[in-house]
Formats: sequence, C-alpha cells, structure tokens
Amino acid sequence: MVTFLAARCTMESNRRRMTYIGPTRNDEMCNFYIMYYVTDGQILEDDSCGGERTIRELLGGETILLEYFPDDASLL
Repeated sequence: MVTFLAARCTMESNRRRMTYIGPTRNDEMCNFYIMYYVTDGQILEDDSCGGERTIRELLGGETILLEYFPDDASLL
C-alpha cells in the first residue's frame, strides 16, 4: 500500500530576469502533473499541496521517510 506520493523540483538560476511557467526550454522546468487512482475507494485525505510547506509539514509528523530528504528540501 502506498501512503505517500511526492515530487519535488528546485530551480536555481543566476539569470537576472524573471522565469515564467511555460512549454519551452526558456521557461520554468518544474511543472508536475500527477495522477493516481485508488482501488479501495479511499482517496487521499490531503490530495493537494503547495505554498510554503516543508517536507516535514507535508509528512504530518511521519519520520520514517525523512532519511530520504535533505534537511533543506523545499526551502531553497
């Protein structure tokens, strides 16, 4: 059984112009579309994320997966 579904992308740029979301190589490269299905009818309780939440907040106190994430994940 899968308990967590996560994706992360961190973009660091030294450019001196804005980066916009879009479909070309000149645009933001972090654009996730994640789809899932369930077989038991139980959808995820927290089925969306965004904003300034850290991976620790998204895991809701669960610690077993933290070994896979650096301390500064989603904070750059």
